[in-house]
Amino acid sequence: MKQDELFQGDLSDQMETLHVNGMRGTPNYWWSQNHSFCFCSPLKFPFSLVGGSRELIDGLLNNKKIETFPVQADTRVDSGSDTINVKL
Repeated sequence: MKQDELFQGDLSDQMETLHVNGMRGTPNYWWSQNHSFCFCSPLKFPFSLVGGSRELIDGLLNNKKIETFPVQADTRVDSGSDTINVKL
């Protein structure tokens, strides 16, 4: 199994990774060159995590076209974190 890789660049640069040898799709982890945001979309989770400025996060949380939830550094976000839709 290939290890996750972290890429750095502008948001528009992510599509360039489609041409990197051995890559399938876009990176799971990336941040802007100035480190103003970080995007994380692990393959084993059906969601993504975004970290950034308060303005960026508020913009995402207020966007009615995407489903968003605020989380803190200590919020559990693994497969056992959903206590509402528990599969029996």
